[in-house]
Amino acid sequence: MDATIFTGGPDLKFKNDTGHWLLLQSWSNPKTHVAQVEIYGTKLDRKVDFSQRVYDRVPAPGEPVYVADAKTPRGSTHQTDTARGGMTIDIYRTITENGVKRQPELFRTKFRAWPNIYTVNPADLGADGKPHFEPVAPPDAAAQPTPAPDQTPVEQPTPAPVNG
Repeated sequence: MDATIFTGGPDLKFKNDTGHWLLLQSWSNPKTHVAQVEIYGTKLDRKVDFSQRVYDRVPAPGEPVYVADAKTPRGSTHQTDTARGGMTIDIYRTITENGVKRQPELFRTKFRAWPNIYTVNPADLGADGKPHFEPVAPPDAAAQPTPAPDQTPVEQPTPAPVNG
């Protein structure tokens, strides 16, 4: 239920259990930063429902982290990561096939909070890990909690414990 384009993160994998061919069509929109994948195949008597629950929200750390990088010009910083709040998201998937509803399956993803990260020339870094000068942060770089995923809240099922 979760895939990334981050090295070391989970890759999207699925098993075609239909016994028929599948066609995958994908594209992305650089302006909206949205990637979309459509899967076409033989219509089965199968329905899949999803619901979600977002909880354990943690605000983004307010203190930035500075990383030494000799390519960063002296007296300046370069922002490489933007602060994000943490949260846990539970996705419940319920499959109904040939009129038989299966037990809901739980897929849980935990996102840890992440600070603003800046590179700074090693000669400008103090022993405390901060630059010798006062960095000028962009006005929108203040740590903000991460908003909820852009989805309409839905009523949550109460699934039995999922093994695994």
